[in-house]
Amino acid sequence: MNRRHLLLILLSLFPFISFLSFAFYLRAEDLARYRAEIRERGEWGKAQAQARLDLSKKLAAAALEVKQNDVALLLSVEAFNTDDNYEARNALFTLAQRKNLISIGKPLPHKDWVFALALSPDGKTLATGDKDNLIYFWDVTTQKQIGKPISEQKNWVHAVAFSPDGKILASSNHDQEIMLWDVTTRKRIGEIMVVENVTFGLAFNPDGKTFVSVGRDKKVRLWDVARQQQLGEALTDHTDWVLSVAYAPDGKFFVTSGDKTVRVWDAKTLKSIAFKGHEQFIQGVAVSGDSTLIASGSRDKTARVWDVASGKQIFQLDHTDWVHALAFSPDEKMLATVSRDKLIRLWDLQTGKLIGQPIGGHTEWIDAVSFSGDGRLIATGARDNTVRLWSMSPVVWREQVCKIANRELTNEEWKQYLGDEAHHSICKG
Repeated sequence: MNRRHLLLILLSLFPFISFLSFAFYLRAEDLARYRAEIRERGEWGKAQAQARLDLSKKLAAAALEVKQNDVALLLSVEAFNTDDNYEARNALFTLAQRKNLISIGKPLPHKDWVFALALSPDGKTLATGDKDNLIYFWDVTTQKQIGKPISEQKNWVHAVAFSPDGKILASSNHDQEIMLWDVTTRKRIGEIMVVENVTFGLAFNPDGKTFVSVGRDKKVRLWDVARQQQLGEALTDHTDWVLSVAYAPDGKFFVTSGDKTVRVWDAKTLKSIAFKGHEQFIQGVAVSGDSTLIASGSRDKTARVWDVASGKQIFQLDHTDWVHALAFSPDEKMLATVSRDKLIRLWDLQTGKLIGQPIGGHTEWIDAVSFSGDGRLIATGARDNTVRLWSMSPVVWREQVCKIANRELTNEEWKQYLGDEAHHSICKG
């Protein structure tokens, strides 16, 4: 090919090369414009979210300051509707407390101290165990006792736990026994003798095939549900009584506590690592629904929240007396703690702050607490021989507060507190 032919080919290709160059230029320009629009939309979204947060906090503050009762109630609801944050929940809960909307029904009577309780996975049934060697079943909706108490326990009932399908209840007592019960018939389906050991805590694996027990002999044991036999040797990493156990909902680990340490056990290898920080015995432990957080309560008058992945402490929650038990809300936004000071506390897990005021009602130490699966309530058991149910859901507080307010904001009230925000129904929207 001579130079002339090469020149002719290049000249013929010039329009095509020019077109491609122009197309690439347009594509690059469009891409840059698209990226700029994405950034603008992102910034706009952040600005909108911040505006909602600011408005929510403003309404929450106004709800706690305004004198007019129904206006305060409506503002607390709109604060929560606008953005679910600590200030909104605190205002809504505080006003619900003022209106005595937290306690549900009458206390459920027992013959002696209530050490143990558990809510069934579907939230319909409550099982409780007391110092009078009895196990009760209760209908959560009606708060009425289901049948007669199980009276085959030979000593104090220390722990009860439902299987993940809700068909089996495991219980332990002060006479070194672990028993399995059919929930429907309330008949015993198994009995496991634990030599030289009082079992303080029980927790089922989410697969329902095994459960873990912990006790006074400083040991952790795993059990096969179907065969009702211990699996392998007892685990001996603890140096003192082991008082509490909780299984992670994802099934990857379980947690035990007692001797000032929180131990996190790999469910497959059964190797443990210790989270340290408490200065006294740890009474209770819990795992969040997403398996990312652990909470522990101690005789050092603190509850602590830990990050599972790093093992680092996130919050220290101070109390006035021993913290006996804890429970995470299913949405992982709140933690309930109960104490020897006879009070229940609700904590915000974004800020580590107390929501509202501590809840009174029990007249003696509170030993047990459990959240329902839908997050609408908690149950607490105490040494005043009672179990009590409490409303613990912002959604429920909103419903109850709206019933009391029984109106909407007037146009003048809306203008005063929400300015130019588009007018809408607070309670029906």
